[in-house]
Amino acid sequence: WLNTPGDRPISLSGLRGHVVLVDFWTYSCINCQRTLPHVEAWYRTYAGSGFDVVGVHTPEFAFEHVRSNVRSAAMQLGVHYPVALDNQYSTWNAYLNNYWPAEYLIDGRGEVRHVDFGEGNYGQTETFIRTLLTTANPTVVLPPRTDVPDATPTEQTTPETYLGYGHQSNLVGETIVPDSPLTYHPPSTLPLDGYAYGGQWSIGNEASTAGSGATLELEFSAKDVYLVLAVPVRCRWP
Repeated sequence: WLNTPGDRPISLSGLRGHVVLVDFWTYSCINCQRTLPHVEAWYRTYAGSGFDVVGVHTPEFAFEHVRSNVRSAAMQLGVHYPVALDNQYSTWNAYLNNYWPAEYLIDGRGEVRHVDFGEGNYGQTETFIRTLLTTANPTVVLPPRTDVPDATPTEQTTPETYLGYGHQSNLVGETIVPDSPLTYHPPSTLPLDGYAYGGQWSIGNEASTAGSGATLELEFSAKDVYLVLAVPVRCRWP
């Protein structure tokens, strides 16, 4: 756990009587990153009115299993509410969840009353929060609604692109050879959302490792492009 006293676990049963938002996220997910400011704002705004947030960080990639990475990302993203580290997917599977981000809103009796998958619909979710808070405590005086800008893209953009062969799509060019260094030759043109390798690459299940003369080309429709990168780990054995 993160952001709890002594990083000790908390339980939903211990929050009975409160309205609780269970938020599934993983820190490299851009959709989650755009959702987190809204979740944090609800936590700050309604914490004194009987509202709690429990984040569930369920990793998509191997590097997201590392506790120090998650802690650092949570600090950078401004996450201050309790976060469960769901490395074994036990909570994810218990909720039969399939999406990042995903919000499950639970009333004071412990019943799930609202579910939302993906980013957006923040106004609707906040309305449900306020309704459940007044249902749980009819005398509560709620603060004004939050006013975090909605950064959900309104135009079609290039989707999240996976470079490992485990979830590969939109690859253009030669057929890859899994888990083996090979020199690739990109085509002269790419279709929208297509990508191609150039130079030497080793294509793994989750990630691709660049070698000599490596290039990566993407024909994208977006304001910015972000890459998830890591320096190769070199071990010295005795």
